[in-house]
Amino acid sequence: MFSPIVSSDDVQFIVEYSSTLLECINVGDLRLSFDYSAQQLFVSVSDSGIGITKDQQSLLLSEFTQADISRLTLF
Repeated sequence: MFSPIVSSDDVQFIVEYSSTLLECINVGDLRLSFDYSAQQLFVSVSDSGIGITKDQQSLLLSEFTQADISRLTLF
């Protein structure tokens, strides 16, 4: 019997996360890489954007907040 590598929730997260990333990038590249090893899926994201500080990195998987209010009117 077929056993999926990732759940539908995982796929939904990847799709929504990717969509959000694409909305925020006006110019540059976005790369998603997937690696399946030892029964775990690893997802890497890289882009050519302006980057974020170490403090901001700790907030990546927390509840959404608008980091730069000046960009609010763009979306």
